[in-house]
Amino acid sequence: MKILIVDDQEDILTSLKRTLKYKGFDQVQICDRSRRALTLIQEERFDVVLLDIIMPEMDGLEVLETVTPLNPFTEFIIITGVHDIDTAVKALRLGAYDYLVKPLDAARVIHAIERAYERKALAFSFSELGKDHSCLEIPEDFSPIVTRNPQMCVLMRYADIMARSGKPLLITGETGTGKELFARSIHKAGSYAKGPFVPVNVSSVPENLFESQFFGHAKGAFTGAAASAAGYFESADGGPCFWMKSVTFRRACR
Repeated sequence: MKILIVDDQEDILTSLKRTLKYKGFDQVQICDRSRRALTLIQEERFDVVLLDIIMPEMDGLEVLETVTPLNPFTEFIIITGVHDIDTAVKALRLGAYDYLVKPLDAARVIHAIERAYERKALAFSFSELGKDHSCLEIPEDFSPIVTRNPQMCVLMRYADIMARSGKPLLITGETGTGKELFARSIHKAGSYAKGPFVPVNVSSVPENLFESQFFGHAKGAFTGAAASAAGYFESADGGPCFWMKSVTFRRACR
């Protein structure tokens, strides 16, 4: 996820960047000049832009009005020290997704960014580009999935965007439809691609071995534990666990 923070106060720039880095957002740029921000937004194609209103050269609303028509898939979050209803309404009408008032709460900022990213993915899915299936290409990380179905192409583009957000995803489907293949592609496209991918078939884990298989065990912890073993959680350190649950549907009979 590419994020740009635009503010003329250096302490806010460094504090926000540090917070986002700590939360796992590794592609964060900062800018303290509004006109420079205009150029960056048009050249870099950021996913989310946190934009201050009161700045020299141009205020944030002028920047927002200029760039939103050219960047339909960039989400803008306004940050300001002035809580004014009219300004907030104007910002939202110009295309901003959210409006945050300083002093900024870290949890509120992270939540706003995650929701903005989710809306970005949905906006793409329902955009004219998403409807024009001839323009769609399968994302590189999803290349193991072979399909010519337009809806699958749109779904993969949506999943590719959401994978970079770091948010958990739910994959449903019948047995044999490729859920694990889809999950592996999401893992490859996400921010934890360098970590291990650990698939776990929950249905195959015996109840009496649940604790040891998920949390591991030491040698001699129970009868038959001839050696220490790492659990699924330890094995997945730095990467995701993919939980698989098989469900059998039975037709009711009279």
